Amino acid sequence: MNMQTDIKNGDVFEVELEAWTDQGETLSHINGLRTVVFGGIPGERVRVEVLRVKKEYLAAKVVETLSASKDRQLIDCPYFGECTGCQYRHVTYTTQLEVKKRYLEEILSSNLSLHNGIVKDVVPSPAQNHYRNHARFTINKEGMLGFIGKETRRFVHITKCLLMSDNINNLMGTLQGKAAQTRQLSIRASEFSEGHLIQPKLREVAIDVDTGQPFYYEHINANRFKVASPSFFQVNNDQVSNIIEAILGSDMIDENSRVLDAYAGVGTLAILIAPYVKYVLGIEDSAAAVADANENSDGLANVSFEVGKTEDLIFSKDFDFDVAILDPSRKGCAPEALQGLLKRTPEKIIYISCEPKTLSRDLAVLNTKYEIMEVIPFDMFPHTYHLESMTFLRLRNG
Repeated sequence: MNMQTDIKNGDVFEVELEAWTDQGETLSHINGLRTVVFGGIPGERVRVEVLRVKKEYLAAKVVETLSASKDRQLIDCPYFGECTGCQYRHVTYTTQLEVKKRYLEEILSSNLSLHNGIVKDVVPSPAQNHYRNHARFTINKEGMLGFIGKETRRFVHITKCLLMSDNINNLMGTLQGKAAQTRQLSIRASEFSEGHLIQPKLREVAIDVDTGQPFYYEHINANRFKVASPSFFQVNNDQVSNIIEAILGSDMIDENSRVLDAYAGVGTLAILIAPYVKYVLGIEDSAAAVADANENSDGLANVSFEVGKTEDLIFSKDFDFDVAILDPSRKGCAPEALQGLLKRTPEKIIYISCEPKTLSRDLAVLNTKYEIMEVIPFDMFPHTYHLESMTFLRLRNG
């Protein structure tokens, strides 16, 4: 008999939680079946409710804690367990940072031989709540804003999200019940921003807030950045400042550095380090982002930007650089870009990553010629399993 056929959604079991998964959940077993549990901590004994019966595993959530971990804290969000956007909200912040560091070490060690201490402690976020300057909401047929639960796939109506900036929450309140004409809504706004950006444009006459803006402005370290609707911008302004501070406090750049900023976006990193280096060339394949970057860098004589892919321009541009900054999307660097760096051999590489698995893969390639000096994790996304990190590499002699 297939034991899986005896289990259905809504069934409740008592289990012991064994280990963290790579997405902030915990692993257990029910009737010998691998079970992924939301809302638990390894070592706890809990009652769980089955949410979905899948071919490969069961998905469940904690409904009662029978033996609580010392790392458990009171849950301050009424949507926890339904929304599933925060995987660690029940875990003390110190423990969250420890779990993220261990995970990063494990993933990097799967492809690399790293000595102890090379992965530093995670730099905590100055704000653990209300740090996000960007939200993407799902809209139900009544025009209400919310999110979709990961396993249940049910719409969860949200009146306030603890991750979002106060400005986003205020705008969300204004738009509730008035956005039925769209199924998805993006809001960008923070305590540092000028105005806001809401896409798509809503035509509801009862809405007393502007929507459909082509761009808005964010501020970091007294710098003003234009961000157009399709352009990428980091969601946690404070941690961007900490990343810049870590770069400036290192020996990776100086006043003579000629820097290639690959995956430059709207020019954030290039512009913030420009006063401390000789020259920066930013490469970005989004024409809209480069247009923003050129406007953002107005007045800086030692910064320029080019539209294109790093793997295409790394050889075609007549630019002699001794420092490369890589800040790719979650999919990591294109193999051709890494091979281009190995041929151009800049003295130093700064690799900023938002996905440990692709970072590990790419560092294994660069490690053939470069020594990994240190890896600094940054908690860009508190209460979630996501992790930003910055790796310093130096060209090996000989």
